[in-house]
Amino acid sequence: MKRSFFRHLLRSGSQGMHPPGFPISVRSPCEPVAVEPSNSTDMDRQQAPLETRAYDSARISATAVSAPVGRFLMVRQGAEVGAVRFTHFHRDYDLKPADLLVPGAGHPSAEYDWYFQGDGSGDFTKRNVTYGRGKLRDTPAVRIGRLAFKPFTALHVRCGPLVLRWRYPTALMFNMDADGSRSEGALALAPTKVAYIRDLHLKKMRLTWYRPDPTRTDPLFIPLDQLP
Repeated sequence: MKRSFFRHLLRSGSQGMHPPGFPISVRSPCEPVAVEPSNSTDMDRQQAPLETRAYDSARISATAVSAPVGRFLMVRQGAEVGAVRFTHFHRDYDLKPADLLVPGAGHPSAEYDWYFQGDGSGDFTKRNVTYGRGKLRDTPAVRIGRLAFKPFTALHVRCGPLVLRWRYPTALMFNMDADGSRSEGALALAPTKVAYIRDLHLKKMRLTWYRPDPTRTDPLFIPLDQLP
């Protein structure tokens, strides 16, 4: 009973305090989703390589950073530090869209765990660490007359007070506020190969922090075994 209640608490996205010595484990990494269906579109062909490499590489672009599935992506803004771990992603296909749906190549979704340490220590073993779980989704657009709406869409990762725009499949974008505008804060992102929160020791790790870089025209892929 306690175990089922705890799972319900995390799935609901609720926040909680980190009990001392609490063993946090990640679900077994999911297998790569099937891509390239027989009627694949240009978007399918663009997304397929990203979906495949999301399991074994970090990706750094001019506007976003991702860590491999099941590994922590660190978020830093001032003294506040967050850790985000994507656990699953999926993309549906509009093979037979309803009359009211605007056709598209697919409607992506993802799930993630988050941890937040705001006291400036960067210590994720302390009791004041908050944590939770979230779900992301880009829902089909519904057309009513000339207007199109996307109900129930959730495109922002919330890690304590830190809010970042999600980019499918597992990337976080720099300085993107919940209202869609870009802020000029000193937000930085660092991918890691760490899978368990108990192994996350920032002061002992040589992290490489990335910030927006408009001169980075080609994405940089870093293999899992080369991450800190």
